[in-house]
Amino acid sequence: LHTNPQFEELIIVLGNTNSREGELSNVARRRADLAVTLLTDSPSSHFICTGAFGRTFNRSQIPHGQIMANYIVARGISV
Repeated sequence: LHTNPQFEELIIVLGNTNSREGELSNVARRRADLAVTLLTDSPSSHFICTGAFGRTFNRSQIPHGQIMANYIVARGISV
């Protein structure tokens, strides 16, 4: 986290894998859960989730970063 008070904080949530149905892997879910904790503790922070499509990490119809963002928002974090 960047802690300079003149800047907003930005949390970058790195992607991992998910199932064809869009279920996050354990690693991806732990990263998203940590982001929820950080965002809850610092409500003025913003977040970006990374990840797109790929044969080995996301064969669903939704970009991986969007799946992670949906997971975070479903836990009460505002976009």
